[in-house]
Amino acid sequence: MTSYSIPKEIQKLLAAVRTDLDSFSDAEAYALMTSGYHLTAKEFPAELLEGFGGVNYAPTNLEFLAIEKELNGSTVKGRDLKKLLEVASCRAFKIWKLNPHLHRLARVLAVGAVVVLLWVCWMWWSTSLLSVGMVASAVATAVAGVLLGPTIVRLIRYRKTLAEVGIGFGLGFAGFLAARLHLVIFDPLYLKYGQVRSPKADMPGQQRSGPDP
Repeated sequence: MTSYSIPKEIQKLLAAVRTDLDSFSDAEAYALMTSGYHLTAKEFPAELLEGFGGVNYAPTNLEFLAIEKELNGSTVKGRDLKKLLEVASCRAFKIWKLNPHLHRLARVLAVGAVVVLLWVCWMWWSTSLLSVGMVASAVATAVAGVLLGPTIVRLIRYRKTLAEVGIGFGLGFAGFLAARLHLVIFDPLYLKYGQVRSPKADMPGQQRSGPDP
């Protein structure tokens, strides 16, 4: 344990959390706030802060402390907080590493991609990547660049330029679809995995008022 009663293994994971604005769950936020709360209480005891109008570190009405038991080893149905904090340092595919079904699906997709790659190599194994025409075109383009300048070269290579534009557009559109798919499906799954239910939510007439991810 640290001197402020947070397990050192958990504190090390908290130090590596990426606070991504688009996928920052309750559990991550509450864990960071709880750690900071206890650290502040340890380093700045109330008796040393008399000029601040009477500091009270009593855990009254502090919603983020709902995660404290999990930080100390208790489990919540459907969530492994330690595993969540382990993937919180990743840039992408967090829920894929947490959800066992998505994890298995990722393995299947990876194996499928390898199989497709091997099949493509098998089908086009004897296809030559270079031809006399390709070499001659490259030489002609180089000579034209020296003799006629870059403007003529761009005219000669217009087909390649159009192809590059088309490829760039296709990759950009594919990236857009992937991002939208993540925001619509996988990001909400990750936020739901890290959702913390406030004790106040169980009281009549009370609703959860946690931070907006």
